[in-house]
Amino acid sequence: MTTSPALQQLRIERRGGLAGREADHECTAAALSAAQRKALDGLIRMADLGPPGAAQGADRYHYSVYLHYADGNQRSLEVPEQDMPQALAGLVQTRL
Repeated sequence: MTTSPALQQLRIERRGGLAGREADHECTAAALSAAQRKALDGLIRMADLGPPGAAQGADRYHYSVYLHYADGNQRSLEVPEQDMPQALAGLVQTRL
């Protein structure tokens, strides 16, 4: 039995919205709370099932989630606003 490599780093970027201001958040995987890790695991499972639906409505946010693993591999997920868990969306801070 093989185990997947450990997630080390997470970066979330948010684009879109009415004002179009970009926002982001970067942290180590260890800095995530249990609820945030559970939400991230759900996003990864959802991405494994297929591409997300299109964003619904004008001026909606769109998130890019970048995952960096201990073995050097990287993965990115594209997530429309309606599919982004609040536990992760709440991490993102608007750039000034």
